[in-house]
Amino acid sequence: MNKKKITIAVVLVIIVAGISGILFYMCYHRWDNATCTTAKTCSICGKTEGEPLGHKWTEATCEEPQICSACGEAKGTALGHKWEEATCEMPKICSVCGKTQGEALGHVLEEYTVVKEATCSEQGEKEAVCSRCQKTIVETIDKVEHTPGEWEVKEDYSISAQAIITPGKQIKKCTVCNKELESKEYTVELSTSQRNAVLKAYQEIQNWHCGRDFLINDVLVGFDGYSIEDATFAVDHIDVDWDYQAILYAKENGVGESESQITEMMQYYGFNQDQIAKALKEIGY
Repeated sequence: MNKKKITIAVVLVIIVAGISGILFYMCYHRWDNATCTTAKTCSICGKTEGEPLGHKWTEATCEEPQICSACGEAKGTALGHKWEEATCEMPKICSVCGKTQGEALGHVLEEYTVVKEATCSEQGEKEAVCSRCQKTIVETIDKVEHTPGEWEVKEDYSISAQAIITPGKQIKKCTVCNKELESKEYTVELSTSQRNAVLKAYQEIQNWHCGRDFLINDVLVGFDGYSIEDATFAVDHIDVDWDYQAILYAKENGVGESESQITEMMQYYGFNQDQIAKALKEIGY
């Protein structure tokens, strides 16, 4: 009985071996690609073909060992950083890869020398020598505050022929650099006598075509009876071109008159030399 079992087992082994041999030599291979460590291999019969691909090692760095770029396997250890000490202006830095660590030490500055004084329009400069690295460090000094002056008139208010006021403009400037710091509108409340003097000044200038001082003193004060204060206020705030008034006077009164006679008359009516010269040029003198 035992001999029979042994005989059967031997036969089975022979059969399996034969089948395997047949499959080995007659297999329709299903190839798995070669890897870094294994050759091309049939997944059915295990047969191999060719050689393993072999690792493709990258160079080790400060922080990583050699690594196969194909399969990712690592070999050896990282090289490690080669640190250069931090300085006043640079943090600790690796001389191999350039990686930094920490912060720069910063300059040690003690006694400053003012190179340029700060003003309200320009920054100043100061310098000091670092006791650690001996470098001369220049720093800026902030501008100083402006020094405001008093309010002053930039554009005076004016009064129309209907006694309507157009506000003027006042500004406040720095007394050091002259920069305009603030601005605001300003106007005035007219008294009855001021309002009437303004209306009368507009009427009289159309009649007389005279200069400023004559309109104030001779016309408004002398003929119309206004106070010198109201007359001056009115004339200084009406909208009038004195050069043009001089030209109108010369055209209306200069016919048949000599240059010296016209000049004398215009002086009497309150025109200044500049206004007279422009008017004479206009009428041909």
